[in-house]
Amino acid sequence: LAGNPGGREQKPIHELLKWDTAKKAKLTAEEVIALRLVTGPMLWKYRAALSGQPFSIASKMGGNSYSTTIHTALKGMLKISEVTPLPNERKAFMALDHATWKSDFWTPDSLGCTGALCRGFLSGSLSRQVALGTISPDSRHRPIILELEMGKTCMATDVKFLSQYPHENEILLPPCTYLDMAPSFRLEEGVCITTAQPDLLLGVDEIERNLESRKGSITTIGHVLMGDAKRAGQKVGINTEKKLNDLLHPLELQVQKGAAANPRVFDSLYNFNVYLTSAIEVYSGVCKDAVQIVLDDANEHRSNGDGKSAVRAYRLAIDIATNNYLDRETKEMALLIRTELVSMLNDDVSGLSNLDVATIKNELGVDLRQEGEYEVALRLCQEALDIRTKELGAENVMVANVRES
Repeated sequence: LAGNPGGREQKPIHELLKWDTAKKAKLTAEEVIALRLVTGPMLWKYRAALSGQPFSIASKMGGNSYSTTIHTALKGMLKISEVTPLPNERKAFMALDHATWKSDFWTPDSLGCTGALCRGFLSGSLSRQVALGTISPDSRHRPIILELEMGKTCMATDVKFLSQYPHENEILLPPCTYLDMAPSFRLEEGVCITTAQPDLLLGVDEIERNLESRKGSITTIGHVLMGDAKRAGQKVGINTEKKLNDLLHPLELQVQKGAAANPRVFDSLYNFNVYLTSAIEVYSGVCKDAVQIVLDDANEHRSNGDGKSAVRAYRLAIDIATNNYLDRETKEMALLIRTELVSMLNDDVSGLSNLDVATIKNELGVDLRQEGEYEVALRLCQEALDIRTKELGAENVMVANVRES
C-alpha cells in the first residue's frame, strides 16, 4: 500500500520527531514507533492481547501480550493529549460492527446507565466519510456510525501526524474507555447515527471520588445558580420572601434532587448532563421572568412620560439578561433591549439632559464593544462624542478624553 493514494505512507522516525506536536509533547523515538504501530494493522493484535477478541487473532498469538509496546503507546498518547486541543466541534466518528456490538449496549441498567466498556484501543476519525468507508460494502445491515462527543478526560489523541494512514485523520482512545451511549438513533442519508461520550475508566477509589465530585459539582453549581437567580429577583424588586421563593422553587427542587441522588447515577455523563441542564434551564427561566418584569416596568414608565425611570428599568433589564451567561436567547434579548433603549434616547426623554443621554450611549457602546458588536459600539460612542462636543465645546477635557478612548 505504500505510496498509493490513500494508502500507507512511509516516514522515517527522525522526521516524525521533528513535528511541532512531537516536540511539544517531548515524545521519545520509542513512543513514536509504538504509536505508529498502533495506527496500522498491528492494532488488531494489540486489541486481541487486551480483550481476547477477535478470537481468530487472539488464539494464534502464542501468549504474546505486547505489554511493552502497549505501555509505551499509552505514555505517548497521554503526552500528546496534554498538549493538543480537542477538535473544534469535539466530535469523532467510528463505524459499528454488527458482529461485535450488542443491542443491550443501548438498554439502560437499573441506574439508567447505558454503554459499553472497551478493553482495547479504539480508533475513530474526524471525518464521517472515512468512518463510513470502513464498513464492509457486503454488509447486509444498515450502516451505524457512532458520533463520539469528546471531552478532555477521555484522553482522545489526534495521531494524524504520525499515522501510517494520515488521510484517515485518526483519533485514538485508550484501553478501558467507557462509551456512555445515547439511548436513541437518528437517520441521515440512509445511515444510522448514534452518539456516545467516551470516558476513561479509572481505578475503583478514583471512580468513587470522581462520582462524588460530579455530585458535588451539581450541588455547588445549583447553589451558585440559586444565588444568581435570587439576586436577579431582588434587583427587580421581588423582595417579599414568598414571591421570591415561588420564583426560585423549581430551581431549588432540582438542586435538592441532585443532592439526594445516588452518586452512582452520575457514572453516566448523560445523567450528569440531564441534572445540570435542568438546573440551567430553570435558572434561565427565572432570569427571563425577572427581565420581563423589569421590561413591563420600563414600558409603563415610558408611557407615563417618566423617561428617567424608564431608562433605569431598561438598563436593569439589560444587566440581568447579560448576566444570564448560560442562555443565548436571553443574551440576544439583551441586544434587543439595548436597541429599544437607544431608540428611546434618540427621542426627547423627559428627566434626562443631553449630557445624561451622551453618558448612557457611551456606556452602552463600551458594553457592546466588549461583546464584539464593534460597528454598533462605534456608532453609539460617536453619537455620545457629538453630543458632548455640541454641549461642552470641542476643547473640553471630557470631550478630549472620550475622543481619545
